Amino acid sequence: HGAFAMAGGYLTVFAMQKLGVPFLLCLPLAFVGVGLLGAVIERTLYRPMYKRPHLDQVLFSIGLTFMAVAAVDYVMGSQQVNVQTPEFLRGRIELGSGDWTLGMGRYRLFIVVVCVALALGLQAILAYTRFGSRLRAAVDDPRVAAGLGIPVDRVFLLTFAFGSGLAGLGGAL
Repeated sequence: HGAFAMAGGYLTVFAMQKLGVPFLLCLPLAFVGVGLLGAVIERTLYRPMYKRPHLDQVLFSIGLTFMAVAAVDYVMGSQQVNVQTPEFLRGRIELGSGDWTLGMGRYRLFIVVVCVALALGLQAILAYTRFGSRLRAAVDDPRVAAGLGIPVDRVFLLTFAFGSGLAGLGGAL
């Protein structure tokens, strides 16, 4: 997930600085772009690893992360890059007065609101949708789920892509 978060961050920086895309439009762009990248990587690299021992999977993931970091360092450089947040996300919000003052940066509050909305949305998807029940069944027993007609490979692909997209969104934020 660290490599996908890095991809989302760099995609946001590139879109904002080189293409002039506004910050709020970069967030769904990072989610979709990194989600598509995750789908391609799951289909080509991770799928053959599912039947391998857990240690092989972990070592493969670590190696892939090191390769991604080295590739981005080579292409983008190792200097720090800053993202200019929109004006309405700058500054601070303070509630209360005196000793009972509670303050928080607007950008941090924005991140909290986005994360709470995502957590509630994900919980609703997992608990109340057909896809959520298929995912739970595929994780519990993929062989039985496939026997019941659940497209286990597609469920895993969509889940991996969605998780990659969320990591990309996290990197963009």
